[in-house]
Amino acid sequence: MPVKTPTIPKVQQPKAERPPAGRPDALPIAQAAVKHMKGDLAGALECLTAVSPELETADLLKSRGYIQIELKDYANAAKSYESATSKQPESTENWFQWGFCLQKLGHSADALSRFEKAAEL
Repeated sequence: MPVKTPTIPKVQQPKAERPPAGRPDALPIAQAAVKHMKGDLAGALECLTAVSPELETADLLKSRGYIQIELKDYANAAKSYESATSKQPESTENWFQWGFCLQKLGHSADALSRFEKAAEL
């Protein structure tokens, strides 16, 4: 008598257009991570900039800033970390990275104040 293999019901995968519940920024961040891992920094940045304002969470802005730093676009990275800091002012990383970008732009006094704030937290 043949052995029956139990059938496992298929799990329906979420549609790519629909972000996971509770994390509306998850889809663009995940798409950017895939492109980043494949070496497509411009494509990764596009995933993080082509979003509606309500998806611009602190995590998305930090991800954007990270890619901008890799692209040596320190002016826009500073803007991304400034925005991330306004949404998440208790984040040491946001203050530090903002300071790093300002230092790269030659704004040492402004960078120092961001580094000092990071050290306070």
